Amino acid sequence: MRLIVMGLMIAALAACQQAKQDRRPPVEVKGPVDPKSAEAAGQVVQTFAALIDQGRWTEAEALFGDPAAAAKALAPLRSTWEVHLEIGNLSKPKVAAGSTYISMPIFFFGKRVDKVAFRDPATVVLRRVNDVPGSTEAQRRWHIERIDRR
Repeated sequence: MRLIVMGLMIAALAACQQAKQDRRPPVEVKGPVDPKSAEAAGQVVQTFAALIDQGRWTEAEALFGDPAAAAKALAPLRSTWEVHLEIGNLSKPKVAAGSTYISMPIFFFGKRVDKVAFRDPATVVLRRVNDVPGSTEAQRRWHIERIDRR
């Protein structure tokens, strides 16, 4: 009798699991992202956030177009105990002087060296040079132009 009851319980659990799995939304598979698109700019910020979260500062700096801008933006963060990023929504692209710019609000949050929590707002400004004669491949990729702290 115990075996029958156990068997029924296992079957009921399996049915519940299957019902849970069937309620999940279908996975949407997209093709490659157009490197000129706003979505590609957003991926740069997502990568930046992941690198900061992992403390991979050199790789995070490489996402900037200018090493001096990278050093300026990341210097205050390097001295924190723990730092993460919360990212917002991309702005609409703006075209000016042969380049496209997109900005995204972010929050740096974590703990300072004294273990006091912080949450600092900022805006990441991304840039890519449009396909103008004389531009390099590196300039035509989305990169972080600067981070404006508020």
